[in-house]
This record gives sequence, C-alpha cells and structure tokens, in this order.
Amino acid sequence: MHDRFIFSVVIFLYNIIFLEAVIQVTSTVSKITVVLNDFASINVQFSQTPVSVNWVHQNINGSKTTITIDGSKYFNSPLTDLTIYPVVRYDFGFYDCFASDGVDNYHLELPVLLFETGTPSVESSMTSLDIDPIGQTIELDCTYTDSHVPSDPSIEPDVRWLHCDVSHICSRIDKGNNLKYSGSNVTHPSLTILLYAEDDFGTYWCQVENEVGTSSSHVIKLTGTDSTTKTTTIPDSTLTSIFITSENETTGQCGGYNRDEKATFIQYAGAKGSTGKRLKIFVQ
Repeated sequence: MHDRFIFSVVIFLYNIIFLEAVIQVTSTVSKITVVLNDFASINVQFSQTPVSVNWVHQNINGSKTTITIDGSKYFNSPLTDLTIYPVVRYDFGFYDCFASDGVDNYHLELPVLLFETGTPSVESSMTSLDIDPIGQTIELDCTYTDSHVPSDPSIEPDVRWLHCDVSHICSRIDKGNNLKYSGSNVTHPSLTILLYAEDDFGTYWCQVENEVGTSSSHVIKLTGTDSTTKTTTIPDSTLTSIFITSENETTGQCGGYNRDEKATFIQYAGAKGSTGKRLKIFVQ
C-alpha cells in the first residue's frame, strides 16, 4: 500500500512538472466545408498561451506552405483562429497549427481538412501503418460518400491515390500497374499494395473527384524496419542551370500530374544524353 501511494505521488508530480509544460493543440472538428469565394475559419484550442503560433497548409496534392498572416487573405485574430478570405481552390487541403513555447513546437494530432461544399466526403480508418517484414500484401483503407447528383447518370466519381516517398517526392499511384496495385476505384476505393517494399514507405492519401471538385482523406504514414531517408548531394560546381516552372497557384500540368505545386528542376553536368539528368525538388 505504501509503495502504491508513493507511485501515485510520483505520477502526480510528473504530470505537474512535465505534462503541464507541454502545449496541447486541439480542435473540435477534423473537416470543414466551404463554398468557393466565401470565407473559412479554422479554430483550435491551446492548453496554455503559446509564445507564437504558425499555420502550415498542405494542398490535396501534397505541397506544403507556411501561411503568412497578411491581413488581406489570411487573418489570425484571435490567436486561436485562422480565417481565410476569399477561399479559392488552392486553399483546399490540410491545415496544421503549430504553437511554440519559445523552445519547442507542438501541433495538432490530426490536421483540419478544408474542402469544397458538394465534393465527396472521403474517410480512412487508418493514420499510420508499420509493416515488418516487407514483401507482404497490404491494404490502405478508404471510404467515401457523394451526395452530388451528376448532370449525366453515367458519370461516376474518380477515385485515385497519391504517394509522397521518404524524400518527399510526390506522385499519383499508377492504377494501370496491376502487378503492384489493385483497388482505387468506385466499387473498391481502398488501395492494395502488392509485394510491399522499401520504395513504398512514405505517406498516402485517397482523393475522390466529382463534377463539383476534389476532396481527400487524411494522410496515412507507411513505415517499416528498413525505412531510411536518403540524401544525394550534388557539388555546386556541377550546377549549370535552374528552372522555376510555376508559382503556388493553378498553372496547368506540372511534373506530369501536379497542377498546383511549385517545382524546381536542377540540370547538372555529366549526365547522359543531350538534355542531361534532372533532379526534381518539390518546394514545401
């Protein structure tokens, strides 16, 4: 009994000394719908007043941007609210709030998803999955509901999956590769990955598009025991040219699939072929 009392006191003191020092960032909602050109307000709560607050937006194609509170497009008053006006298509996606105590940053356990009214509601029961060993067949869960009535009864929603690898290079899953993937369709929106390998590590999310627009599930983080982040360094002396292909706005196709990410292509000397090899970096 005495030992149990001492243990209880230790846990109580630990909670006071350590846990109270951590800023808990929470939100009462996980999804917000909004009409184009209207305003959206995302509210969070803090367990204690932070020294500073920052918001990060990840659009539905994976591109991340730190939001600048400019007083014309983005507003942060009170400190617990992020208001966006007017909302355009690029604004749809995930919003994470980071609160600093002057030393460390704390953020939402699950970012808030902002999507257009009338688009499908997309869900996943998964947030992370650690697979050991590799080589197995796995399934990433996705479900959706769509209340929109199409102009033509033959028109069905388009279901697709996107993947960002451990180097943060994002691409759309090739549904035509039947040796690697199955699912990702109207009748079975979940994605099956065959012969799960290290190249499959990273984050995944499911998108469903109807005539109104596109909505997305939250991301699923896929890891394994062989997961490593590889960095390739190119000497400065080999750089010959840099091309900025687009700004953070909808400018058409970028990288073969992505419509609204900023991409940098660095061409360097010593590569085979007349055009050289290219290193593709998605700016986040």
